Amino acid sequence: MNFFCEPEENGGAMMSRSEIHRRIEDLYGRIDDENEKKEELMSELARIERAISRFRSLICDMEAMLK
Repeated sequence: MNFFCEPEENGGAMMSRSEIHRRIEDLYGRIDDENEKKEELMSELARIERAISRFRSLICDMEAMLK
């Protein structure tokens, strides 16, 4: 098996290099998933902010009509 020579090189854990690479790839996949969620939330937030802006504009127009 392709283990590190010294456990200290791997934070004290003995595991193969292929296992380390698999875990790293898994973490990158999870980071990508979280980034996609973040982008979706940012897009939704922008949509909501535009809707709020439109409603504010409508309220200002309605207040102007009432004066």
